[in-house]
Amino acid sequence: MKEKQRVEAILDGEVTIIDMSPKTNIFLIKCNWEECNSSSIQNQQPTSSTDNNNRDAHEIEISHESTHSTPQESSSSKYSHIKINKKAKYILIDTGTNGQEEKLIKVLDKELGITPNDLSLIVITHAHMDHAGTCWYLKKHFPHVPIAVPDLEYEMLRRGEPAPSTPTNLVAKILYIRGSRKKILPFEPDLRFKGGEHLEEFGVKASIVHMKGHTEGNIAVMLDNKKAAIMNDVMKGGFFSYGKPGYHLFYDDKMQILKNIKWAFDEGFQTFLVTHGYAFTREPLITWLEKELKQNKLM
Repeated sequence: MKEKQRVEAILDGEVTIIDMSPKTNIFLIKCNWEECNSSSIQNQQPTSSTDNNNRDAHEIEISHESTHSTPQESSSSKYSHIKINKKAKYILIDTGTNGQEEKLIKVLDKELGITPNDLSLIVITHAHMDHAGTCWYLKKHFPHVPIAVPDLEYEMLRRGEPAPSTPTNLVAKILYIRGSRKKILPFEPDLRFKGGEHLEEFGVKASIVHMKGHTEGNIAVMLDNKKAAIMNDVMKGGFFSYGKPGYHLFYDDKMQILKNIKWAFDEGFQTFLVTHGYAFTREPLITWLEKELKQNKLM
């Protein structure tokens, strides 16, 4: 089975990848309200003090080793001020570039037969124009759909400012100059995600993880069933074929990026979805990752 078929078989329609422009992807996770509501009822059952102690110890260990956080607060208490569409079909991860507003509406209809009205949540992974570019339009025309952004980049998005990230080569510097002509139009986010939030309340069994490295506040979306780690600009994929992991052209902290990738691999995620380039599975990733960890003296 080829890498493309492996990715599609694992995702099995639970995550849809849409290319908004040459290899600049957005992602939609299908809602499963029945499963999420069932889990919410089960989670309301009291846990023993032993379970709580074990869980807290695990969370402390993870947060000590990295920037990752595990869900700690019940979603009902965090989102009670948000009116959530309990009939929504998807959540949307990132929205494309300023100027792609009409295209976004068209591709949602063409690929999935939906409009933004069918979204329970929009998650912006970081404050760059190719990820948050159409938020101003969605906020204006679909104000009932909540938009969540990284806590550390909340004020930047309100002001329409990009998060700092360093170009790593000549191509990146050229892209930076060209990209600087397109701005993030300011908008007012509804939610601030620090990492550790769970998305069951929005119909999806997934968690938010703080993954700094590309930018300081960058967040990722990780499916509970480990089918997908939606890592966006933490990495890039091949532009001509699946199964080609690599560094993004811009990053803020290379060592932290490697630690994040190793964490996601060690957690057992099966596919790794990135904004720029094609997705990849564990097999090509481990070959690349082991090489990079050795070169950077992290193993």
